[in-house]
Amino acid sequence: MGIEYDLNIAGPLDPESLLQLVERGLDLEPERDVIGGPDVVGRAAPGFYLTAMPVSSQFAEVDAEWSGIAPRVSVTFRMDKEWDPRDALLRMMRAVGAVLAAVPDDASFVYNGDQLWLRRQAGHLVARADRVDADALAALGLPCELGELPDA
Repeated sequence: MGIEYDLNIAGPLDPESLLQLVERGLDLEPERDVIGGPDVVGRAAPGFYLTAMPVSSQFAEVDAEWSGIAPRVSVTFRMDKEWDPRDALLRMMRAVGAVLAAVPDDASFVYNGDQLWLRRQAGHLVARADRVDADALAALGLPCELGELPDA
């Protein structure tokens, strides 16, 4: 199994728009791969593979129970094992910051499906103090409080 991070957004954003925001945050030209479903878009990027898709109501319910966020759309960053993991993480945090700056909705950023690293509720952004370091916060580029966040 590869290492994955999911940025989940609770607002009415479609997968294509979400992936475009990620691309802008990474200074990438738009590019798409055929994934298989009409609402699933993806592409390779330096350090990871990106896949954006709508979130099922069933998953949104489960996610809301432990994270406090009921997402409607998600983008997955699947890490490239051949890439420098630190560089990929900082690039990913820059992209997450760009999306959060552009979209005011509640959001969560989850490591491997069960560790909440960031959560924004009602405009208040909290980063998990034992996972997000100063360099990652700097790459995020947004005001953020360090605190405790739940695991799934």
